[in-house]
Amino acid sequence: MCSVYVLQPLSIYADVALQEEPVAADAATAEGDGSEDQVAADEAQEPSAGDSAADGAADANDAAVLPESPEEADAADPSAATEAEDADAAGESDQSEELTLNSWRYENGQLREDLEDDGIALLSLSTLPEGATAQGIDVSEFQGTIDWDKVKAAGVDYAIIRIGWGSEHTDAQWRRNVQECERLGIPWGAYLYSYAEDAYGATLEANFTIEQLRGLTPDMPIYYDLEDNSILSGDTAHDQAAMAEVASTWCTMIEDAGYTPGVYASTRWWNNYLTDSCFDQWHRWVAQYYTVCQYEGEYTMWQYTSSGLVDGIVGNTGSNPNVDVNYWYGEPLSEPVSDYTGWVDADGEECDAAHATGWVDAGFPAASKFFYDPSTDAWYWAEADGSIAKNHDAFVPLNNQVAGDAWENASTSWRVNNGKWVRLGADGAMIKGEDYVASEDAWYYFDLVTGEMAHGFRLVSADGGSKWVFYDYTTGVMAHGEKYVDDSHGDQAGWMYFDGNTGAVVYGWLEISDGNGGTKWVYYDDVTGRMVYGRRTIDGYSRYFDPYTGACDKIGYQNPSQYFQVSSRNVTLPAAAYSTPYSYVTPSRIDVDASRQDCVNAMVSRAYEYLGAPYVWNYSLSPSQGVDCSGLVMQCLFACGMDLDDYNPYMHWYDPWHAHDANNMAADARFKHVSLSERQPGDLIFYPGHVAIYVGNDKIIEAYTPATGVRMAGTYSGGFTVTAVARPLTNA
Repeated sequence: MCSVYVLQPLSIYADVALQEEPVAADAATAEGDGSEDQVAADEAQEPSAGDSAADGAADANDAAVLPESPEEADAADPSAATEAEDADAAGESDQSEELTLNSWRYENGQLREDLEDDGIALLSLSTLPEGATAQGIDVSEFQGTIDWDKVKAAGVDYAIIRIGWGSEHTDAQWRRNVQECERLGIPWGAYLYSYAEDAYGATLEANFTIEQLRGLTPDMPIYYDLEDNSILSGDTAHDQAAMAEVASTWCTMIEDAGYTPGVYASTRWWNNYLTDSCFDQWHRWVAQYYTVCQYEGEYTMWQYTSSGLVDGIVGNTGSNPNVDVNYWYGEPLSEPVSDYTGWVDADGEECDAAHATGWVDAGFPAASKFFYDPSTDAWYWAEADGSIAKNHDAFVPLNNQVAGDAWENASTSWRVNNGKWVRLGADGAMIKGEDYVASEDAWYYFDLVTGEMAHGFRLVSADGGSKWVFYDYTTGVMAHGEKYVDDSHGDQAGWMYFDGNTGAVVYGWLEISDGNGGTKWVYYDDVTGRMVYGRRTIDGYSRYFDPYTGACDKIGYQNPSQYFQVSSRNVTLPAAAYSTPYSYVTPSRIDVDASRQDCVNAMVSRAYEYLGAPYVWNYSLSPSQGVDCSGLVMQCLFACGMDLDDYNPYMHWYDPWHAHDANNMAADARFKHVSLSERQPGDLIFYPGHVAIYVGNDKIIEAYTPATGVRMAGTYSGGFTVTAVARPLTNA
């Protein structure tokens, strides 16, 4: 096995007046005597996890001062720290307008003035108190932006990081603190400040906690911070039962999600409210500011001060460096190994100098778990037999147990257990960023911090810019080509297209297979990338997209949106028309990408096909049935897929107003009007009560009279005065 990174195991401790004989406090009994003086004296030693932001910063060189006994905590002059303590309380209470801190430390969102903890300065010593195996800090946004490199160099063995408070408030430094600890290989756990009064509230807070931990792999327990007075009723027996229910609900959900649960509380809470035997199954974190922890039950962590000074922590205002410091009494977080560093090879496998007893990473046996090697700045996976996993794909639940060795064969149910997929490369190092697997011809993406396989949409860098790509929620494979994205993960549902080479989301026009051996033109929304349907105005032109297939009726040339639109689709009539003889429509003859000239040709060629057709007043039917002048225009424009709204065979016959459609069309602004001198083939020439189609060379095709039927004539052969010229197929 290989060399492993071991944190400085015994590095920073409190300089406390242990030579003084401590006087045991009269700890409140489980029943409680209701004495405010006793409560104040007792709780003067008992802090809130991570909330030491501005307790009054002591100079690191000042002599440490501690009360000789818990009762003497009240005797210290609080005036020097009052302003800083008020700032601390304000900083915490500002985080939630709905929730006001009230605990042994806080009263209506303000720090109690009878609380004094101003006597601990951290020095580097070589031993820990009896029974302690490590010393660490618990932090929140009140410590500001922490320089974790300095914290690690100072010898901090571990960190407990605040997730947030309640069921929806996230600590501003939560994610960064986790990322920094993982970057530097500092073992870490976390805690949530609770406001839950019952199982329902605890369920909400557990769900919030699990969501915040998703994709992360803490090394230490996840704690439930129980201290706020708002969750107490004043009835001790009721509160004991309620706290047991709240803690059981939260801790069970945390454990079921693959984490190790624990509970944080002050000595008084442990002695009075958290007395149920259920608490024996979880880690206890006890808060008491004193030279010894006087809680008589079992515990694995003791928060002994809120005024620790650690290099790298300056506070959220830059001048309040205090931080909570704790002793760890659980399994050692580090243990010595040989002085050998670097990888060695034993019988073809990488091994560690401590192979006889297994790898040791931050005090935990490095078997079936990840460990960090600072010499390569990479994470590795230690198999159960101590070997390094290479070219290995695994789903790793948050309890660090391997669930499987191949993505393809893994149960998708594992994903809901808050684990993460990772990939280990040929050298055994955890892969981060984009990764191509040649054997699968597939691209994947792994988080740059956690190494977790990406699922869903991800914005990644590309050629000096960025691109949106999609990784399958089941396989993690980057999508290419056409793909339907459903809404089961909160995404907007719809068909999308991902570039066949880069996987980038495609926006705008694209010609794709129609599934029947042909192709279709579709449009992907410029913002969402989803295929569009129905009537849409794109680039100033109205387009129609099939409501089922998304196929566009017309790309390329199109009339501006204020005019009638051309289409490769056949015109449809009002439903009532299809039960009558007046439902004939010339099918569209243009392709989806037809040019304007293609449209003009379709219109004019249809007009030629009507030559010799009978003239029938108010008809717009087939060449064999007959048309009148405006009915001929309708059928010829239908050949371009132009939907003329109420100008159709059905309305032309049944609606008296449409008996005069030649005059109606002449005045309709949905046709572009031009001067007679500008006339072009495909234009409409209007006369009083009459309309004809101009076909060029000063010729028109018109349905003139019953005697002539549809004929070709000169522009002026009828002897009528031209009243208007309209261009149904615009060229500008």
